[in-house]
Amino acid sequence: MSWTFAAEECGGEDFEAVKADVDSGETEEVGAYPNQILVHIVLMAGQAINGCGTVIGKVGLSNANPVLFALVREGCACPFFLFIAWYFEGRKGRIPSIGRRETFWVVLAGCSLFMNQLMYITGVKLANSVIGSAWQPSQPIFVMLICVFLQWEKLTWPKGLGILCALGGGAVMVALDKSASGKTGSYVLAGNLMFFGNCVGTALYVIFCRVLLQYLPPFTVVAGAYLVATLGIALSLFGVNHSDASLKFVCPDGCPAWTVPGSEVGAIAFYILGPSVLCYCFLAWGTRNAKVTTYCLAYTALQPVSSLLLSLIFIAAGWNDSHPDNKLSIPGWNGLGALGVLAGVALVTLDAYLTKVTPIEEANAEPLIH
Repeated sequence: MSWTFAAEECGGEDFEAVKADVDSGETEEVGAYPNQILVHIVLMAGQAINGCGTVIGKVGLSNANPVLFALVREGCACPFFLFIAWYFEGRKGRIPSIGRRETFWVVLAGCSLFMNQLMYITGVKLANSVIGSAWQPSQPIFVMLICVFLQWEKLTWPKGLGILCALGGGAVMVALDKSASGKTGSYVLAGNLMFFGNCVGTALYVIFCRVLLQYLPPFTVVAGAYLVATLGIALSLFGVNHSDASLKFVCPDGCPAWTVPGSEVGAIAFYILGPSVLCYCFLAWGTRNAKVTTYCLAYTALQPVSSLLLSLIFIAAGWNDSHPDNKLSIPGWNGLGALGVLAGVALVTLDAYLTKVTPIEEANAEPLIH
C-alpha cells in the first residue's frame, strides 16, 4: 500500500504527481514506519516543551488578556506552518491541496484546536500552572475513551482500570485544591474546568488528525487546522472584549483589552516557536508515524515534571519575592491526584503496547473518509 492510496482517494493533480513519484521510486510505503525510538523521542520532546510553556504562560500572562495573547500566538504561528507545509510537502511551488471531502475534517480539527488553545491559555491565567500541567496526562485517556465509543478500539480491563484511575486522580486534583476556597475559589475551579476542556479538545484534535493523515501530509494538516483555530480565536476576542463580564472573567485582576504589554513579548515569542511551531510539528509527525493512536499523547505525563522543575528554578531565582502579585506555586496534597492520572496513562499505554498492530493491518483498514 503506497502513497497513491491517499492521493487516489483525493483525486485531481495530486494523484498524478504522487503517481509519478511512485513510478520513479521516490515515495515510501505507508506501512514502512520510521524507527519507533525516534518517534517516541520526538513525542517526548514536544510534551516537555509544552510543560515549560505552562510556567512561561503563567509568568508572561501577568498583565495580558489571555484571549488576545492566544490570537497573537496563533496568528504569528500560521505563516510558519504554511511555509513548512510549502517547503517540505509542496509540489510545483504550491502547498498540497485539500479536497472537499477533507475540508470537513480539517474544520473539525481546527475547532478542536481552537477549543484546546483558548481553554489552555485561559486556564493558565486563572489557575495554578503546575496543576494545569498535571491535567495534561489525561489526554490519552480521552483519546482512548473516544476511540472506544466510536468502536475504533476495544475496551479491555487495563483500559477500564486506567479510566477509573485517571478520572479519580482528576477529581482529587480539583477537590483537594486548597486555593479553591475563599475569594478566588470560583476562578480556580473555572481554571480546572478550562484545563478539562483543553484536554478533551487536544484528544479530539489528535483523533481528527489521525483520520486526515490517511490522505494528507502532516504539516499541511496542521497548517489548515491552525487557520481555522485562528479565525475562531479572533471571533472569540471580539466577543470577550465587548462584554465587561467576559473580560472580567478571563482577567480577574484586570488587563488591557486590545494591547499586549511590552513585557509579554518574550513569552509570546517562546509560545510561537515552542508550544506552537515545534510542538505541533512534532505532534503531527509523531501522529502520522506512531503505530498506535494512544502513543501520540502518552508522554503528556512529562508535562507536570518539566513544569514543576521550571517552577522551582523560577522560585529559587527569586521570582515570588519580586512578583508578590503573580507568585508561582507548587501543588499541595491535591498534587497526589496526578499519581492517579499517571497510573491511568501507564495502564492505557501498557494495553496499547500489548495490542499488536501491524503496518499491513493499518494499511488495509477501511478508509474513514468516504
